[in-house]
Amino acid sequence: MSGLNVKDIIESYSCHKCHLDLIDEVSKPKHKAATLRRMLPSLMDSMGIVVTIQNEVFQELERVDTGPGTIPPALAKFISDAPTPDQYLQLQQALVDRVTDAFTAMAARLDLPLRSSVEQPSGRRRRGDDVSFRHTFELPEDEDISFLYTPDDLLDAVMQLESPNIARKAAPPGTVGRMGVLLSGDVSLKALLNAWPELSITNKHMGVDDRDDVVWFNEHYARGKALLSSPTALLLSVAREYAKLGIPSGLRPQLWALLLGVDLDEARTEYTRLRAAIRSERLLLDALTEADINLHGLDEHYFVFDSELYEIFSAALRDPALAHARHPNLHPSKGSPPKSPSPSGMLPVAGFVRYIGPFCMLSSDPAEAYGLFRAVYNRYICGFHQIVSSRVGLPYLCSSTEMLIATYCPTAAAFLETVGLTVLDVVHPWLVFGFAGFLAPVEWALLWDRVIAYDSVLPIAVLAAAVVDLRSDALLTLSSPDDVLDLFADFTAVQSIALIQGFLAGMLK
Repeated sequence: MSGLNVKDIIESYSCHKCHLDLIDEVSKPKHKAATLRRMLPSLMDSMGIVVTIQNEVFQELERVDTGPGTIPPALAKFISDAPTPDQYLQLQQALVDRVTDAFTAMAARLDLPLRSSVEQPSGRRRRGDDVSFRHTFELPEDEDISFLYTPDDLLDAVMQLESPNIARKAAPPGTVGRMGVLLSGDVSLKALLNAWPELSITNKHMGVDDRDDVVWFNEHYARGKALLSSPTALLLSVAREYAKLGIPSGLRPQLWALLLGVDLDEARTEYTRLRAAIRSERLLLDALTEADINLHGLDEHYFVFDSELYEIFSAALRDPALAHARHPNLHPSKGSPPKSPSPSGMLPVAGFVRYIGPFCMLSSDPAEAYGLFRAVYNRYICGFHQIVSSRVGLPYLCSSTEMLIATYCPTAAAFLETVGLTVLDVVHPWLVFGFAGFLAPVEWALLWDRVIAYDSVLPIAVLAAAVVDLRSDALLTLSSPDDVLDLFADFTAVQSIALIQGFLAGMLK
């Protein structure tokens, strides 16, 4: 119990939402102050707050000193000390300061406010207005609306992490790969399979066996349907065990909502409020939203969701409930404007729309899609584009992937250096976006079934290593960096779960 991270529990989206719901409830006139203290425990129980917080504690307990990624004592003496919390904070602060200053300078150059109120039209709007509404900006034709920062900027920042132990900085080259520290701990195939026995090649999975075994699929679907319609659904562990084998697409929104603690009815109410906020306040960031969608969001899978992508992106910028900073002490640099560029405080990385696209296919209801996106963002994705020390952060993902590839694909890792690349040059975009925008939507969803089921981002690292392993033979025939990047740009035939199972079983070669 000593390793339990109470701070992460308190700062979780679920606990934040419970706090707001409880304040809203006790503020109602029907509750009398004199009896509230006595009624509070039963009131919290009836609102589902007790179960929600219990689930958060259980999830945190599952992560404490268990599973892959824990550094065993036998390995600890050979690795560098972890960076100090101040290192993460300073690197993230430097990124925030640079981005905020650049964005402020752009606003000044264009003579546009970061945020401005929008006069509401008189009379009733037509029914279809909300669907097609977008903010417009009169910008000079030669004005280059640049993005705030890119995945390459994030990788550069991650590479600046180093061990505070000076003696261990002198470790032989290649000891911990390109990164200056090892954050991943034991990510051996044995440790992974011990933690995830369900991913053994002997088990049947959605994304692999459902294509040929109709009987198994029907049985698995029936179990999921029964789970959602029975009181057993209140037991998070039961839903988690089911999701480890993958979730049929028709059940995925409800099961993800259960696993992530999302009330879909409340999500619709909150989304209505955010849509109203989109109309009432214009952000200069909206101009970047449009550009990001045009460049990164309109591929063969998501072009039909153009309006939904814009609306969900705009809602995220205006949502103060987003966990926009895992570093609570971050602040704007001197000279920055008194107001944040967005109510959420979020500074979106170039390609941010990639995160949103798969959720548009996950549910046909934009409000439901946003509720699920927000929960996944708060729990996992926000760490992918920040320099954070937690085990859902980009530094941890980079270290884990680099260690897996260096250990199990050493020939490929060494060959990349001969053409002027490193493992992280190839894989870091996949990690920053959790494979969103790379995998086909169905394969992305199958991968994230396992991320959510195991409450771990390590399946992303394992898939990255598996893709490199799968293409290592073809890699050795190439001679230029561009050819290498082209080889790894095609995900058309990648089946995420089959690759993960094959890699864990050592069967890809």
